[in-house]
Amino acid sequence: MLRTSSRISETVHNPQGLSQRLQNAIAQFWRFSSFYGDYQSLPPAERRRFVLDRQKRDQ
Repeated sequence: MLRTSSRISETVHNPQGLSQRLQNAIAQFWRFSSFYGDYQSLPPAERRRFVLDRQKRDQ
């Protein structure tokens, strides 16, 4: 038996909710991609400091 949650059915019937969730997912992916690109561009010795500095900045 297949059971769906109410959250899924709400987004199917509410395109604005789906649009907002899609925008949030894209924004989150964009932030991650930017962070990961910056992280990978650094030498391994500087990566930990980069993560710690980013965590301090985001708080």
